[in-house]
Amino acid sequence: MAAQHQRSKRSAREALKACGVIGRDFHVRNAGECGRGLFVARAFPAGAFITPYGGKLYTVTTLPPGAPKSHMLRVPGTHQVIDGRALADDLGYLAPFRYWLPKTPAHRLSGYASLSNAVDTPAQANAQMEYLDDDTAEAPGGGALSREARALRPKIAFLVAKRDLLPGEEVRHFYKWKK
Repeated sequence: MAAQHQRSKRSAREALKACGVIGRDFHVRNAGECGRGLFVARAFPAGAFITPYGGKLYTVTTLPPGAPKSHMLRVPGTHQVIDGRALADDLGYLAPFRYWLPKTPAHRLSGYASLSNAVDTPAQANAQMEYLDDDTAEAPGGGALSREARALRPKIAFLVAKRDLLPGEEVRHFYKWKK
């Protein structure tokens, strides 16, 4: 299996706790020809979770007709598509700090992986997506979900460092939309 589509035994619950925080661990700033990009503000060792890929969840059959593919992630091995465009469209520039933050408070808690720029080849990437089962859900009234219900849970996509990342480095991943 390609490194980009790596699956792990790690827990989504643990990964969410390990992810960075916007403004402290990473920020969004201008990235030249690519527009905006995601930059780390502290070192992230290889294998560290950076941020989830947040956004509205669709299936390939429920995507709005003609929806642009930018800021969308198709989860391998599923029919899931995560649309991170709402976060990208909600960013406001903070001139004194020279970076972008979401204007809507709810988006400040979102995953920021949709704001990382894609590269043309896997060799150019310093991060990759890792897909974990959503183990954060519980059955109504608490308790464990049935095996059938667990199989229907969405995957959570996380941006993970492929190698050690240094403060100020732009996070880039390799991604191609596959039909």
